[in-house]
Amino acid sequence: MAYLTLADFTQKTVVNSRMLQPGGGVAMGKYTRRAKNIVSSPGLIARTKWTATNMRANCSLPDKCLPRGMSEAAIGMPVPGAPGKKYVACDDAERERRLNAARECAMRTLATKGSAYSRRAA
Repeated sequence: MAYLTLADFTQKTVVNSRMLQPGGGVAMGKYTRRAKNIVSSPGLIARTKWTATNMRANCSLPDKCLPRGMSEAAIGMPVPGAPGKKYVACDDAERERRLNAARECAMRTLATKGSAYSRRAA
């Protein structure tokens, strides 16, 4: 019988096809998720919540491009799990434009100080 080592319980290699790379590009990437990567700082947790709220408010679109491979009949139908959003037809240029706009919005949002950190600046 083989026993698992502590590392088997505390770390896992994760592959993500859309990781943010140095310089701002998006590409395939891999990292090791460890138990010590769990965020415990109250300030960082507050900033993460603030960022999520701010990005939803500033970067969210009212509709969603129909994913490739889905039937055209889904155009105009509601997006599951996203109340109020409907599918729209998009070509590759529109998808790229939306992705670039989302990236620019995320860079603007992440570049600002917010939540617990904004109180320290005052």
